[in-house]
Amino acid sequence: NMFNVTPFKMKDGRVATTFLYVDSTLRILHDKGILYGGNGKRDHSFGGCRRFKLDQGFRAHGYFGEHLLGRQGDRTIYLVESEKTAILMWLYYGRVCLATGGSTCLRRVEPGWVLLPDWDTAGDLHWCRWFPEECHDWWNDFPDVPIERGWDIGDVIMYKLNKRKNGEKTESNKSSRG
Repeated sequence: NMFNVTPFKMKDGRVATTFLYVDSTLRILHDKGILYGGNGKRDHSFGGCRRFKLDQGFRAHGYFGEHLLGRQGDRTIYLVESEKTAILMWLYYGRVCLATGGSTCLRRVEPGWVLLPDWDTAGDLHWCRWFPEECHDWWNDFPDVPIERGWDIGDVIMYKLNKRKNGEKTESNKSSRG
């Protein structure tokens, strides 16, 4: 599949969602397994797993979705923490969005990229201090959405989709700048 997401059955029988971090040559750099609850939210009681181990040579760093670069021409590239949010950005807005895989995994920012940090940690994780020109306070783009502490732009997308599913409309339809 284009997003390189696959299920992975763990030893205890649970099934993790595995996000493959793939570079532009389609080489697997590493993976990240996450458990999600029935509500689509991450199960934070589970720290994650890896199918492709460091001792097997899977130790390269990259961003989730890098293999999609170049599919948008000169359009803006967005950078978020969550792999799920990166996929939602592509599906909802048609925008290439890379994921760092966590608030502390921001390694590089290319010219023209726009950072969309999680709402609660925008000031804490230094993204906005390290890259003030690239960091966008996206939460101001959605005045009609009751954004909660801990949300990222993917939660806004899910909120809007649930509203649409229930026949309700939201005023804002912005994705962010760009």
